[in-house]
Amino acid sequence: MKNFTISLLAFHLYSTFLDSSEKNNQEGKLLWENLAQLEEKYLPFPDLKYLPHQLICYDQNGNYNSVFESQENNLWMSKSKQAIDLGVIEIENLKIAGNLQPFILNDTYAADLTLIPKLSTEKLDISQLKQFPIKSLLPSSIQPSLGETFLIYGEIDPEVNAEQIANECVENLFDSAQIKPVFLNQGELFKSLLFEYEATEFTANNQTNKIKILVLLNNSQAETIDLAEKSYEWILQLLCCRHKINFIYQESRNLYPKARKSYDKLETEMKHFSQITADPKTRLESLQQILEKMPEDYLYYSRYLRDLKAHKTAIETNINNYKTCLSKIENISNIPQYWQDFLNKTCSLWHRQIETDINYLSPGQNLFEQMVNTIRGMAEIDQAESDRRLERTIQIIGVGLGSGGIIASSTGHIDVPVTFKPTGKLETIHPVILTLILSILATLLAGGITWYFTKPKNKINS
Repeated sequence: MKNFTISLLAFHLYSTFLDSSEKNNQEGKLLWENLAQLEEKYLPFPDLKYLPHQLICYDQNGNYNSVFESQENNLWMSKSKQAIDLGVIEIENLKIAGNLQPFILNDTYAADLTLIPKLSTEKLDISQLKQFPIKSLLPSSIQPSLGETFLIYGEIDPEVNAEQIANECVENLFDSAQIKPVFLNQGELFKSLLFEYEATEFTANNQTNKIKILVLLNNSQAETIDLAEKSYEWILQLLCCRHKINFIYQESRNLYPKARKSYDKLETEMKHFSQITADPKTRLESLQQILEKMPEDYLYYSRYLRDLKAHKTAIETNINNYKTCLSKIENISNIPQYWQDFLNKTCSLWHRQIETDINYLSPGQNLFEQMVNTIRGMAEIDQAESDRRLERTIQIIGVGLGSGGIIASSTGHIDVPVTFKPTGKLETIHPVILTLILSILATLLAGGITWYFTKPKNKINS
């Protein structure tokens, strides 16, 4: 194989609408810091450790600053002018040259790290690919939030089996990382043969990272390099959109069970609602208990639904961007049919799935909102009725006691001491006792009158 190159295209979402600015700033710099750390162990390019000082998203002291992220242009840096030459290193007697190109694609960081073997002979022996430190470039090391694509290019003789060469390339490259890529599709791009693979990396915490591998083999001395340079920005955008679409769909799949669980929880509360309101004696207390927890559950449910709608908008935007990129590349050269199939079949299916989830959950939002308002209204009515009964009781007791006090004070016998003179015959009733009896009778009479006149009147419809 001649003119071999391997490029790592890593895509990292540095800003999201759903996350806070503090979290965006914290995660935004992760890609560049992990690339800079490659210099310490795996890729000893001296300039890698100075990477944060060369990017516009860092200030002059090397501190990450989101102020520099506001760019009107879609692409942050052009390929030809701003590539960072990393020099040449030697790994196991193999000299490797490297260069790095950083980009901003709207809300996404993109890094193109290209490695080129410097050979003493014209052709590269495929077995030498085992010496490339691929393990250090896997998602577990770079940690790009959207994923990675490896783009491999080489020129081969027309008479050799191109598919066999492509298989041997990916096997030798990823063998040291104990990863077995799986062949997916074959097509043509820029008048060369394109082979697509997918690999799965299993991490220590039982997570899986999907890796795309594209092998572009020129077996006809076509002008593939020239066509690729003309389409470079659109290829980069296309791969970014594809990673975003995959990422958004997976996020929606993780989100839907949470929304469904919240929906079921609120649905259970609705079923218990009729039982709770059946007993007037305990209804107010039960309604107040529901009001303490149900608005919080409804808030989580509304948030899940909002996030699903945001995912729907995001996937629609990236599908349109993917379509635009395909059109731009087609104006320059042919494209693989399965790239078009991904748009027409896979993207359409995923979009419909998210839309179905939203349509299923949306009617419940209005229903649960009405339920919360109904419970709140019933609780307010019952509380007002309880307050009215308490106020009426206070009025009855107050009027009764006031009337009794008036009767007692008007007799003038309150301060007369109670004495008994034993004369052998029944004593007459003492004035104090008589006053007490009259006071009690006045209290009962005034309370009864007040109870009668404050009693709620039933309205009779004529």
